[in-house]
Amino acid sequence: CAVMLEEFEGIEKATKVYEENLKFMEERYIASSEAGFALALANYYTAIGDLPAAVERLEFAISTVSIENTGDSYRIDYLSVAGPCDMALGNYEQAVQALEEVANSSVVMNAQSASKMLIDYYIQIGDTTNIKKYTDKLEELTSKVQKSINTSYADYAAHKYQYEVKLREMNKKEMRSYVVFLCGVMLAVSIIGFLNFRLRVVRRMNQLDALTQIFNRGHFNKKFETLKKQGSDFYLVIFDIDNFKKINDTYGHVYGDYVIKTIAQITKKTIGKNGHVFRYGGEEFSIIFEKNSHEQVIKQVEAVRKAIEVFEWDMSCKVTVSIGVSHNEGSEMDVIHEADKWLYESKRRGKNRVCYQ
Repeated sequence: CAVMLEEFEGIEKATKVYEENLKFMEERYIASSEAGFALALANYYTAIGDLPAAVERLEFAISTVSIENTGDSYRIDYLSVAGPCDMALGNYEQAVQALEEVANSSVVMNAQSASKMLIDYYIQIGDTTNIKKYTDKLEELTSKVQKSINTSYADYAAHKYQYEVKLREMNKKEMRSYVVFLCGVMLAVSIIGFLNFRLRVVRRMNQLDALTQIFNRGHFNKKFETLKKQGSDFYLVIFDIDNFKKINDTYGHVYGDYVIKTIAQITKKTIGKNGHVFRYGGEEFSIIFEKNSHEQVIKQVEAVRKAIEVFEWDMSCKVTVSIGVSHNEGSEMDVIHEADKWLYESKRRGKNRVCYQ
C-alpha cells in the first residue's frame, strides 16, 4: 500500500510489520509472499532512484519464485516492476519487451501503467506509429477501468462473499471460529481500501486531459475560481502553438496530437513543481504560478518557449509557441482576458515570443 500510494516514507514500517508477521504464515505461502514483497521493494527502490537495490530485489524475487513455474499473474507482476527498472537502467530493448507484454495482458491497472511508460518512451524516440498504438491501447484500458468502477458495490460484495464461502467449505476441518471472524474483518477492510483507491483513480482521471495526461480545462476552472475567491496573488500564462492548422494540414492529425502531447510534457518538465500546467483547449495551454516573483515567472516561461523552439521535431517540423502573461493581485480585473490580450500581442509582433505588462 505504501508503494502503491507513493507514500514511500512508510516503507520502513511496512518492512518491519511484514517481517514480524512472517512467523504467523503457513510455510507453503512464505516463498510466494517473500517474492511478492521483494517486488514491492524493487518498485520502491526504482521510484527513488536506487537502481542497484532494485536489481538486487528483482534477482531475489526471481530466485525465490521462478516466473516460468507460476501463473500469468506473478509473471505480469514481475514484468511490471522489471520493465521500469530496465528503462531507468537504459536497457531499453529489454524494458520495452517487458512493458509490451504487460500492456497486452488482462491485468488492467498494470497494463495502464505499462502503456503510459511506453508512450513516454516512444515520444522520446519519435516513433509516431507506436505512440498512436499505445495511446489507443490506453484509451481502451481507461474505458475498461471506468466500466469496472461503475460495477455496483452489491455485485462486488456478493462475489467476494461467495469466494469466502467456498474457502470455508474447503478448509472446514482446519479452520477455527477466530479465522472466520478475521476473514470477515479483512474482507471489510479490503472493500473499503479498494473503493477508496478506485475513488482516487476516478478523481485523478477526471482531472486529467486524456491525450496529454496533464490537468484539463475543468480542473483549471476549479483552481482559477478558488484562487480568485481567495484573492490570491498569482500569475496566469496562456499560450498556443503557432501555425497549428498548417502543421495538421501538412503532417496529419496524428502528428498534430504528437506535437500537443510533446509540448505538454516539455512544459511540465520545464516548470516542475513551480506551477500548475493545464491543457486549456485544442492547441492552447495555460499555467498558473503561485508564490513566484515576476522575474521568476518570466524566466520560467521563456525557458518553456525556448525548450519547445529547440526541440528536435520529427520530419524537421518547425514548432513554436506564442505566450501571454497576466498578474492577479487580488483585484477584480479579468485575468484571463488580460492574458489573452498579451497572447494576441505576441501573435501580432511575429509569434514565438512572450508578451506581458
